[in-house]
Amino acid sequence: MQKIDWSKVTESTGVSGNNRPPVGGYVLEIADTKENESKEYFEISWDYKEGQYAGHNMKNFNERGWRLPRYFASYKLTAQGLLLHFMLALEKSNRDFDKERWNDLPCDKKAPALNGLVFGAVIGEEEYPARDGKIKIRQYIADTIATADIRAGKLKVPALKKLKGNSSNTPAPAAENPATNAPVETGVEECPF
Repeated sequence: MQKIDWSKVTESTGVSGNNRPPVGGYVLEIADTKENESKEYFEISWDYKEGQYAGHNMKNFNERGWRLPRYFASYKLTAQGLLLHFMLALEKSNRDFDKERWNDLPCDKKAPALNGLVFGAVIGEEEYPARDGKIKIRQYIADTIATADIRAGKLKVPALKKLKGNSSNTPAPAAENPATNAPVETGVEECPF
């Protein structure tokens, strides 16, 4: 290691905006939406819109090249109730958004029409098997609700979702990546560094 000139170093506790925000309720903004027609879902990239973590994910994207976290909204027949729940959160959170008008848009206009909209999200944590074989923790959107409910504190953060078959009473190690970067179904892609 080279000698460090401590007079040119600013102390950091590691609790700055580079770490992931804690679980809880947040107002999020949709940064980008892509549709996967063959698998019948919208891939929604998001960032924190309000509070001390506003712009947190975009900062990590710009400074570190990390992908924005994503929320997957399926419109398969079996998941349309969950999509309706998300659409209602969007309606309650965005004065000019109407799910019926959105539904009437041409297919190629639906995904971009979601960009810039806000919604309330309850962020929870879950265990997952990492590529290195360890059980780690990642964050996920546990529920989507109206932004007014987030601001009023009308939410319930779920307990840590344990990996099926993991009955260990010892807590899992803290996740190494900020916010979730992948859907629950496919696991987390590790950061390239």
